[in-house]
Amino acid sequence: MAKYVDNASLKEVINLYNKLNIADKGDWCPSYLQRQEKKYQLGKITKEQFELSKQFIHNKVKNIEELQEKYTNFTEDERRKFNFEFEQIKNDLYENIIKIVNGRINSFKIRKNYPVEDVEDITQDALICVLNYINRFDESRGTSAFSYVTELATNSIVLSLKKLNERSARFVNGLEFFENINTVDNPYDGNSGLSKFIE
Repeated sequence: MAKYVDNASLKEVINLYNKLNIADKGDWCPSYLQRQEKKYQLGKITKEQFELSKQFIHNKVKNIEELQEKYTNFTEDERRKFNFEFEQIKNDLYENIIKIVNGRINSFKIRKNYPVEDVEDITQDALICVLNYINRFDESRGTSAFSYVTELATNSIVLSLKKLNERSARFVNGLEFFENINTVDNPYDGNSGLSKFIE
């Protein structure tokens, strides 16, 4: 497979984005840590992995609080400059993510098997998913940024396909129901139990 996104560059962009994402207030941190603790209790992750998760959240909360305080104390010019630079980084991240999402969509052959509207919805959902969970990327663990984004995109695409297929199955079953109704004897022809109500 062609390397359409450079892992090192992607990792750098993700780290910058996460460090400067003023919209991230850290609301997700407690529930993330609870899930990691549950995984540890169930034996799904090791004690070392759980400790790394705790350290990650501790550092994340600290960085978020520092950024929020710094941003609050910015002058109007400093804030404008910060917002401009962050928007540039966000655009760089977006371009990398869309390449990965499109790569996964191509590998699933979705464009050949689904209408354009569905492909657009699947793409949009995958982009939103990656952007929503990109702040969970822990640069200290040496995880591949490319693999991380690819897994998020893939999970979102699989979920979207499952929902589409379920919706399609419900639609088909609905059509069969209406077709079956049309085969029922006419209630007014004297062959059904309803005929006695009609004089």
